[in-house]
Amino acid sequence: MPARKRTVDVLTCENCAVTFPYKHSGGKANRFCSRDCAYSRTPEQRFWAKVDKFGPIPEACPELGCCWCWLGSLFTDSGYGQFWMDGTNRRAHIVSYEWAVGPTDGQQVQHRCNVRVCVNPNHLTLGTPAENTAYAVQHGRMASGDRHWLRKGPDTRRHASGTRNGRARLTEDDVRQIRHLYFNEKLRVEELANRFSVSTWTIYSIIQYRTWRHVT
Repeated sequence: MPARKRTVDVLTCENCAVTFPYKHSGGKANRFCSRDCAYSRTPEQRFWAKVDKFGPIPEACPELGCCWCWLGSLFTDSGYGQFWMDGTNRRAHIVSYEWAVGPTDGQQVQHRCNVRVCVNPNHLTLGTPAENTAYAVQHGRMASGDRHWLRKGPDTRRHASGTRNGRARLTEDDVRQIRHLYFNEKLRVEELANRFSVSTWTIYSIIQYRTWRHVT
């Protein structure tokens, strides 16, 4: 079997901007010129390298400008951005708020734009848990009233499929659009996750038909 052809690229280090040659065999090229350079970045440098400051303009507060979308990993249980700092995984929007404004003093950081992956400090505000929940219900981010699974009958509890599940954050039309954008428009999973304010795992599950199988 012939040996795989090796190619040589000239790359630019994301930290020091020095160009360096890198030999690879089809794998993912390094982002840094050395191990020391990779681990010498400050938390701020690591953080803002994962942020797209040209996100969508939110309908809830268009006067505040566009969202700054988190492109890094997400907490799978909540869909919020995940950032490793001080020996623990923290929510990215809380880190952004504390750097720009100051400590939260035990209060919750609330998204006025209703975009969970947004880390724009102008879109964030402090509130009590009750205020945060009320705001989420007001803007349709939590199931309440007739949308709550307790109101939908015993056959539509948390394991029900589609919008009959009170915990569903997407609709059948959203799922059809996601699959169309992925398979036909060739949008990346990360772009779809940011557009629909869900985790990348949710998008993967949809396009692989692990979830929402009833939607064709």
